[in-house]
Parts: sequence; C-alpha cells; structure tokens
Amino acid sequence: MPFRCSWAPLSPPIGCAPGGGTLPSGFPFSTHWLLPYQGRATLAHANGTHLAVASPLLFLPIMKLYCVYTPAHEILLKDWFLPSVPDGFNVVATPLQISGAGDFLSEEFLRCIRAKVALMVESIQSNRGSWILWSDIDILFNQTTLEVVNRIIGNAGNRDIFFQSESRTQGDVNTGFILIRCGDLTETFFRNVGMRLDLETGKNEQIIENEMLRNGVDLEWDYLPISFVARTHGWPPSRRMAIYHANYTMGPKGVEQKIRQFKAVKAMQRYGWPAIAYFTLTRCVEKSLDLIRR
Repeated sequence: MPFRCSWAPLSPPIGCAPGGGTLPSGFPFSTHWLLPYQGRATLAHANGTHLAVASPLLFLPIMKLYCVYTPAHEILLKDWFLPSVPDGFNVVATPLQISGAGDFLSEEFLRCIRAKVALMVESIQSNRGSWILWSDIDILFNQTTLEVVNRIIGNAGNRDIFFQSESRTQGDVNTGFILIRCGDLTETFFRNVGMRLDLETGKNEQIIENEMLRNGVDLEWDYLPISFVARTHGWPPSRRMAIYHANYTMGPKGVEQKIRQFKAVKAMQRYGWPAIAYFTLTRCVEKSLDLIRR
C-alpha cells in the first residue's frame, strides 16, 4: 500500500513531492522515526498509513539501546551514561538487584554478567529483523554516535554483529558495546555464551566470546571503528570519538576510577590540549608513585 505523507512547507521528506506523495516501496514505517532538521531532532510517528513529519532532511530509525545496572553502578547510569545519550536512542535500562561493589571479575560482577546475557537473548527475540545496541553503563556518548552507528548498519552487508575492539589494534573484542542484527544466528551465539557461562563459572562473557570468535562461529562479525574508544586503547583518548568506554578498572573502587576517567574526558573535550597535557601528566605521576610504593 502506498504510504501517504504530510509535512510543514519547508522541504519535503525523502521520496515525497511537495503537496503530497508516497514513500518508496518497502519503506520501513513500523516504528517511530527521528527526523534531523537544521540541527534539531523532530519526532515523527507512523499511524496507520499516514506519516506526520516536519521538513526532514534524513530518516533515521530510533534505535533501542539496552543496558543493565546494579545499585552500586546506578550513579554511573544516572549521572553520566543517560545524560550523554543523544536523541534517537530508546534506552531500555534493566536494574539487577545484585548487592556488592561490582568490581571487575568479583562474584557479583560475574552474576550480573550471567543475567545480562540472558536478557540479551530475550532482546534479540523481541527485535527480530532489527538492529539493536547493548552497552555497558561505564560509557559516554557524543552527539554523532547515532549517525556513526547508522552508517555502519548501512554498510553492514552480510555481517551480523559488530564489537568494540579491546585495543587500538584489532585483536580481542570488548563485549561492553555491541551492535547486533537480531536473528537466529545472533540468538544462537548468545545462547551458547550463556551455556558456557553456566559451566565455566570463573570466566566472564568477554573471555568466552573471544574464545568462540577465535575458534570460529556460524555468523559474520566485525569490529566497530576505532572511534569507539576504550580506556584500553591507551591514554590520552582520541578527541574524535563516537563513544568513550571507561573499561578495565582493576581493583577496588572501580566506580570511582570510572568517574575520574569521565571527568578527565569531559575536560579534554571542552578545553583541548591544555586539559590533555594536565591529565596525561597527572596519570604519569600516579603511575610513578605506584611503582615507588611497591
């Protein structure tokens, strides 16, 4: 059925002529759409066979962004993660009532991982045929993240899943930020991850997924661009980043370590090289003092 359009009289949406028209055959209109116009995000809604829009220049789907959090990490979610998420993402945040500090590879950390993987399988089942993101909450976004993600999807070809790289070079993957095409192949992959977590209780999902990818899996995968920055990529981070991931905070007070990283990254983005020099020097002094104490 042709899909009728109406709009404010500045510039018509793609596929429509001034005064009325139809969108191209097969246009995916089963959801809301974000319509960037002159730097502003306008929400359009598909209602039956009619689309109300306001002079869009480009159609971008509102993407589901999944995450989990525990009480210990709620401060990261509310004070850092959510405020950084740009328009165009529908955040689905699930609380996990797991006590403890949640430091890296602690028992509560591993329990959280097992619950998260089960939820990942459910999210794939609920969004078949669509792309979704799964993200840790120790991440900062910027205003270009959705644009970059949609460009990756547009060039995905037959690839089913994209992982953040753990380092600047493409070796191990980081499982804290994953772009997933929802379907049988990705559902099976994460079901297998969950089964291995139940059997290999001392491992986290990143260790298991890297082992599976090295041994060969029945899906096509790739790395996200290096602009999806992680702390393990080195310091200082690139200022041209799609996200910043404060990963691999070893030892106690992991949340405090992540917040310090976030404050440094925010200052670097705002003040440029003076802030980069300051925080790089500070980090070098901290490392030197650690060595002296040992």
